[in-house]
Amino acid sequence: MSEIQEIQAALLEFSKDSFGVQGEVTKLSKVEDGWEAEVEITRDDQYKKRHGLPQMIERYSVELDEENEVVSYQKEEARPRGDVEWSRGE
Repeated sequence: MSEIQEIQAALLEFSKDSFGVQGEVTKLSKVEDGWEAEVEITRDDQYKKRHGLPQMIERYSVELDEENEVVSYQKEEARPRGDVEWSRGE
């Protein structure tokens, strides 16, 4: 398994352990002292399902160290499923 596949697997495991759902890695970059990534998760909200409201998709930035351990994460934003664009501050 390549290093990038190992990082992706670590991020998916982190997502499942931290949020209870397996996320999707949408960005992964090697940096000087580890990796930076973005992970999107879909919240399974029974209330919203029952009332026909869209589920929420959350985007997190995640930093990993040289040993591929998650050292920090932060929710960047949430949007209803179906919204096309994130409002990134880039």
